[in-house]
Amino acid sequence: MSVEPTVMARAAAVQETGVPDPEMVTAADFGPALAARLAEPQTRLLALSWVPDLPTAPGGAESAGFVVAFYDGVERPAATAAPARSPSRPSRAGVVAALADERRLEREGLVWAETAPEPVVLGRGVFTFPLGPVRGDVAESVGWRLEVMGDEVLALGLRFGYKCRRLQEQMGPAGPVAGVALAERVTGTSPVAHALAFAGAWEAALEMEVPPAALHWRAVMAELERLQSHLGDLAGLANATGLPAAAAELFVLKEQVLRLCLRRTGHRYQRGLVVVGGIRREPESVPDLDPGLREIRERFMRNIAQLGRSTSFLDRLHGAGRVPPAVAATLRPVGPTGRACGWGYDVRHDHPYGLHASTGAPARAVVDKGDAWGRYRVRVLEVLASIGWLRERLAAGTPGGPTAAVGPMPSWADRPSGADIRMARVEAPRGELIYFVWPGRSGARPWVRVRTASAVNWAVVPPAVGEGNVLQDVPIIDASFSLSVSAVDR
Repeated sequence: MSVEPTVMARAAAVQETGVPDPEMVTAADFGPALAARLAEPQTRLLALSWVPDLPTAPGGAESAGFVVAFYDGVERPAATAAPARSPSRPSRAGVVAALADERRLEREGLVWAETAPEPVVLGRGVFTFPLGPVRGDVAESVGWRLEVMGDEVLALGLRFGYKCRRLQEQMGPAGPVAGVALAERVTGTSPVAHALAFAGAWEAALEMEVPPAALHWRAVMAELERLQSHLGDLAGLANATGLPAAAAELFVLKEQVLRLCLRRTGHRYQRGLVVVGGIRREPESVPDLDPGLREIRERFMRNIAQLGRSTSFLDRLHGAGRVPPAVAATLRPVGPTGRACGWGYDVRHDHPYGLHASTGAPARAVVDKGDAWGRYRVRVLEVLASIGWLRERLAAGTPGGPTAAVGPMPSWADRPSGADIRMARVEAPRGELIYFVWPGRSGARPWVRVRTASAVNWAVVPPAVGEGNVLQDVPIIDASFSLSVSAVDR
């Protein structure tokens, strides 16, 4: 039996300190020189985006082109070039050839992440087990192609694109005001994180200052969102391991957080409150918010203690879906997935933004197991850290003053010339979320590009599933990662 392993490599190094401003590369720059630079082994790509109406120069004629950001000299594992699976996933070799021949490679999306074709497994007794894209309950549409021998999973291939809504294409023309509503709908469980990243990128582009009161409420809303998201993920994991009573208790706690959000902001998932420049209005005062958080913590601790005494639960998690250390070192997963592999990267600590830049962030949770138990443990620690941080911030009180920037929305045309593209990143519940904004000089149409945490972390799922697991482990591994498909099919 021979197995062709799935080869995956990320050419995007967005987690390093000192992210450079993206370089503007237009169709006029295509040629051997740019191709040679891309082909150098030490070159690291931050982003590669096709932009249909990029001006060749400020105030100049418009032309289609790439937006490329390079990481030169950054110490990271070398990316492994692999054949492109589809035109939306170009390999390094394919991009170099296209640029050298001065051809235009049309594609959408933000980050270039190289992936190999679906694994080919040959051998007597090997069976292809298709799962999805349509599955039971509320699971999102993604195609799982499991190559198995008996119960043992040899390899996994993933197919996306069944639910593409083209939200990313619509965000740019919608502008900074209407575009927030589109950003909130990229991932249903993380509307606040997406709104914050979208607003932050536009605020950087328009050079807007966000008032302290708005920074306070934004941080509180983001941690409430992280709390309900982690509780839901933990409930899903308990349900996948055959513990419906524990899952129901965790879902009840998530519902309590959602009701606190409803009473404070008017929406269970806190949509419609974040705007470019601040927040739309100050959230309502909820006298029992702190007692409510204290009760949630006590009930959560009792539930986790019961799970910790369940040997069937722990046995199903330990060793399941372990991300191989070499894969984690190369692909650098983000969020709880990355912190469960021993990599402590957290945007709130490593690149503080908003309120975290002045008051700090919840404690960092890092586990070096890399398996389903590690991802479970990181979420448990982050739930406790978020509750503690929220209670501290509520006890400290709310800064006075306005909750939004005063005055009309600044005009991009009035700004002096300078670097066009701006970015903002936040620590969403699933990890680092990045938004790029180009507001569109000289009447050109603005564009927005999104790099979600799930778009990065899905790359480590196939090697984790094919690492000595059986079919019965697949639902548990899927629940332990708890990644979003809509964040990829955006």
